[in-house]
Amino acid sequence: MVTTAALLTKPHKVSVGRGATLAQRCSIFHGPQGVSDANSPNLAGQYAAVTYKELNDFKTGARVNVVMSPFAATMSNQDMLDVAAYYSYLPRVPSNKVYAGLAAPQIIITGAPMRNVPPCGSCHGDIDNKAGSPWLGGQSAVYIKAQLQAFTFGTRRNDISEQMRNIARQMTANEIDEAARFYASKH
Repeated sequence: MVTTAALLTKPHKVSVGRGATLAQRCSIFHGPQGVSDANSPNLAGQYAAVTYKELNDFKTGARVNVVMSPFAATMSNQDMLDVAAYYSYLPRVPSNKVYAGLAAPQIIITGAPMRNVPPCGSCHGDIDNKAGSPWLGGQSAVYIKAQLQAFTFGTRRNDISEQMRNIARQMTANEIDEAARFYASKH
């Protein structure tokens, strides 16, 4: 399945309902309403195309995680579509109040052009959203930082055309921290 901006944008209510039933197995890590109390990603309000892609990547081994890989391996394509539809149907996660009112750092607004780092907001919301790019607002700062570090060190390799690996490698540790804290504060 090709990821496009229109992918999974109008799920059928049967798909959302079936996804809600399937997502009960996800609640231990992602919360009963898609909002994690742990440092697992919040899935409530996430774009369906993103959730579907990540599930498919875990299923195929393009992305590896000791919990998610075996879980996704048992899912059918329809299961993944339905779970993605359910989570996209839920309201977006509220922001983390720890960093409330935090001003957007330069890496979010303008990036670092001299290092070929585009603004985070140009793909992940605030400025624009690119198909397949997750909405990051309200995610745990710990989770965002861990994912950026995984891209930096190449332990996460499911980005299309190595785009996030190339970007993360050019970001400073401070920029990674700033981006993580900022997105944790956004809704």
